[in-house]
Amino acid sequence: MKKIFLLSALLMCIIHEVRAQNSQKQIDSLEVENKAMEIRKVNSVKTGLANDLLTNFYQLTIKDVFGNKKQLSYSSTIFGLLKLNAQDTSKYTNDADYLKYRWARNIQLSVSGKLDSNNNVASFGGGIKFYLLNKRDITKRDNVFQQHMRGFVDQISRDFQDAIGKISKSGISQKKFDVIMASKEKYNLTLRIMDLDSQLIDTLKSIHSKIVFGNGLADSAKNYFNQQIKVIKNRPLWSLAGTYLHSIQNTIDTATIQSDFLVGLRSKTNNFWEFNASTYFQSYRSKLPQTSPSQKFHFETGFNRILHENTEEESDMELKFFGSYDKSFNTTTIPTAVKANLTYRYLVSRLGGFWIPVTLSYDPDKGKLFGFIDLTFNIDPKN
Repeated sequence: MKKIFLLSALLMCIIHEVRAQNSQKQIDSLEVENKAMEIRKVNSVKTGLANDLLTNFYQLTIKDVFGNKKQLSYSSTIFGLLKLNAQDTSKYTNDADYLKYRWARNIQLSVSGKLDSNNNVASFGGGIKFYLLNKRDITKRDNVFQQHMRGFVDQISRDFQDAIGKISKSGISQKKFDVIMASKEKYNLTLRIMDLDSQLIDTLKSIHSKIVFGNGLADSAKNYFNQQIKVIKNRPLWSLAGTYLHSIQNTIDTATIQSDFLVGLRSKTNNFWEFNASTYFQSYRSKLPQTSPSQKFHFETGFNRILHENTEEESDMELKFFGSYDKSFNTTTIPTAVKANLTYRYLVSRLGGFWIPVTLSYDPDKGKLFGFIDLTFNIDPKN
């Protein structure tokens, strides 16, 4: 899986081999594949915090697992819903559709419910969230990245054509020619110079091809691709959400408007940090007569640190330090509070992978430390 993503832009072109006689339609198809794979790679290395802003496909969350008032929510991007409900199984799985429905990948719908201490449904509702800014989605962007990758691809394609043309004119047997072509097909999959036939390597050297000099042209393309993914991974995200919860057991409904901002911080080391700022405004409306609505304002800001990445270069351990401020209006049941908070996230690889965020909060006014545990399942179909 790691090679598929790391070498995606290069692999897709080499495997299909853009030859001089290819039509423009074929070339455009390869560019669609490359661009889609680039976006999929960026999404695959999203941090747990970034996935909480907006999921790639589907997300199931259980908040305060061991508390008396659990909250369950299921979220899906519109693209995920279209994919789920498609009659044609190939629909929304191909790269062209993935690029075409950018808007659907940037809008998320959710349904949620709260439970009481007896695990009975206390309230239910839904919401919508969308990106106001998503610089990490490179569906629409300048062509510098694509041009660089195309340069690598064109160079490899030309050099192989020249070398194989030279070999075919040398009068070798069909059996030997088939062996050479088989080695080239193997190289297309592995991008390892050692998998090429020795005669093909010698011929590439004779035409001074960069494919076989140094670490190879494919390795240069891979390194460039990885560097660009890291740059894109730092770009900002900004979301806006609205939710509404209807109460069953009491008379108070809750409406929430929330906004989240996240941006990666550049670092000369391999350490990856994110800056996060979130705010929401809640309105509590009672169904009782002559009762004024009350409101709550919340703001938090802090830094998220990736502590570890797995072999797929995906974050699987994070630590977030943040401070929060709460202010209520027209009510005395929600006190004003300033808190220091710490959230530790760990990605469990079993059951398709799920996050366990553990949050500790300290209220200096009350001198109390309290915490809660959540579960977050991000469900990302591979095809």
